This record gives sequence, structure tokens and C-alpha cells, in this order.
Amino acid sequence: MAASKKNAARLGAHIVFADESGFLLIPHVVKTWAPRGQTPVHRHCYRRDKISVISGVSVSPKRQRLGLFYQLYFNNIGHDEVCVFLRDLLRHLRGHVIAILDNSQTHHGQPLAELQMRHRRLHIEHFPSYAPELNPDEGVWSLAKRDLANGCPHNVEELMDDLVRSIERIRRSPAKLRGCIKQSKLPLFFALTVALFMHRSIVEIELNEADLVHRIGTGQDPAAEEELFRRVAPRIRLYGLRHLRDEHAAEDLVQQVLVIAIEALRAGRLRDSGKLTSFVLGTCRMTVLDLRRSTLRKERLLEQFGVDMLAPAPTSTPRLDREELRRCIQKLRERERAVIVMSFYGEETSLEVARFLGVSEANVRVIRHRAIHQLRHCMEAAA
Repeated sequence: MAASKKNAARLGAHIVFADESGFLLIPHVVKTWAPRGQTPVHRHCYRRDKISVISGVSVSPKRQRLGLFYQLYFNNIGHDEVCVFLRDLLRHLRGHVIAILDNSQTHHGQPLAELQMRHRRLHIEHFPSYAPELNPDEGVWSLAKRDLANGCPHNVEELMDDLVRSIERIRRSPAKLRGCIKQSKLPLFFALTVALFMHRSIVEIELNEADLVHRIGTGQDPAAEEELFRRVAPRIRLYGLRHLRDEHAAEDLVQQVLVIAIEALRAGRLRDSGKLTSFVLGTCRMTVLDLRRSTLRKERLLEQFGVDMLAPAPTSTPRLDREELRRCIQKLRERERAVIVMSFYGEETSLEVARFLGVSEANVRVIRHRAIHQLRHCMEAAA
């Protein structure tokens, strides 16, 4: 671990703590609240389908930011999937990358050695054996499984949707990623190093509003503008969600208000530098009022002139090229073609197809999903 820290500092490398986990379709049951005398009951089908996930918490060398990268698979994760994930990291992260993995068999062997030979900027290190408490990525799985606890997805597709939403919430939250770093039992010097990545100095964190206004007013301090975003963006977003009732509109509101606020601070239009937060929230309120006025104006115009403006568009049913579809089906592999024909022409269930092919029902669904994806691409390419 000490060598990894020194190499990262010397190379200016990204550090990525990676790990794998699995999420079963069987509900993960935990304690919860319920009215007295009414024990909660989960009803579900006992199916052992699962989704395997590999992810990595990254720490950048210069801007000292945390990130989260992940990939999902229907099958177990082996050497090939680990190599695909590491290549994906190299596409997203510039410069040298140090991936720190545990000592499982999938993290050793010839495929990873060949990958390192082809990509010289990739460096692979390993945690000590039987030490999951050292890996910050374990915190990601803890948060995700806590978020999905007591859920009852009906199939793998619903489980995947829930899992993606949960991981995306973690990925978009620097506080949660920072908590994953802090909850791990890394050696003290390494934990302090990562903590310094998060907080450049005590002075920058404890800036008061007057200092922040002064630094943004120079127009040459991006760090101060980032600090303003960190302080007020969550409050603006909550205000937007409460009054606009739309997540995308709330995100747009954050951008509009921050642009107006930063331009006003750069131009020196804020008279009382000690009331920065009040100024930003007041700008937020006025922006929402303007949005409501423009919405009402559009609705009145549509009521008055909408009959003439909104002529019904001609509807046409797309024609299916059956000959092209036949050629695309012929391009599929034999097993994929058999699953498609039995499912949609023979109208057989997944269980019947699985018994005929000698595979599991989950494999039939995965094969059918991939075959439909290939047919869609083939038909779109022909169009």
C-alpha cells in the first residue's frame, strides 16, 4: 500500500479501488417500521437470478475529485469482464491509472498481465489477503444494498433498473463517495492522503461569505466558484423540486441561478457581501416566478391561437420489411435464432424454451434480449 501511494504521487496517477458484488432477485430483508401488530410480509417468487456488478471508486491526481465507474453483467464476473472494466477505465481516465484490487483469482493471471503489457499506463496492485475492510468500494455495495433492502422486483429487468438508479445516486453524491473512503480501515497515512485530496486546506473549507464574494469578484478563481456551487446548489435544487415539481426543471434552475449569481458577483453588483446566500436564494425565487409567468403566457397563447397552430400531424404506420427481417434472423447464431422463433412464432414460454434447449430460464431471457438487440441494430442499419 505504501508503494502504491508513492507511485501515484510520482506518476500523477488516478487511484481506483475496485471490487465486484452480486445482487439477487431474492429480496434482501432488513428491519423496518410498521404499525404495531401488523408484521410486514414480502411475497415474491423464489428465483435465484442475479446481476453481477464490478465498480471502482476513483481519486483524481490534480483536481482531487472522487468518481465512480461501474459495469453490470447477467453472468458471473471473470477475467474477461475484469479486463473489459479496466479498459473502460483507461478510456475515461487520462494518464496513469493504478487499480487496487483484492486477491481473488479473477484479479490474477495471464489476461491481466497481457492487458498491462498492451497498456503501459495501467498499474495493478492488490490489497492484503482477507482484508475487505480496507477497500472503499465495499462502502458502495453497502449503500446500494441498504437502498435496495426490502424491495421486491418481479424480474431481472426491474432489479437492474432499481440497481442502476441506486448506483447513480451514489455516483452523483461526492459526500457518499467521501464516506466510502472514510469508513474503510485504510492505513492512517493513506487515509490522510485521501482526505487531503478531498479538502485542499482548512482555510478554503472555512471561507466565510465575504471572502467568497471577494474571490469570485476577481473573475479568476474557479475554486471559489466551485465552493459556491457546493454550498448553494443542493438548496436551489430542493427549491426547484418543491415549486416546479420536475427533476429536470430543478436541474435547469440550478444552472440558471448559478450563472446569474456568478455574473453578478464578477460584476460587483452585490452590495452586502455578507448576504451571499440570501442573494442567491432571492435570485432563485425570482427565476421561478419568471418561469411560471412564461409558462402561463404560453398556455394563454395556446388557448387563444392553438386551434390554428396545432394541426394534427398525419399518422402513418411504419411498414415492416419482412424480407430484411428474414435476412437479419438468418444472421443470428443458431441458439439465438431458435429462441426467437420459439418465443414469437411458436409462442412458447421461457420455461418451455429452456427445457427444450437444456439451459436455465434466466439464460433464455438473456439470449432473447441480446437477439432482439441485434435484430434492432440490423433493421436500423438496413433502413
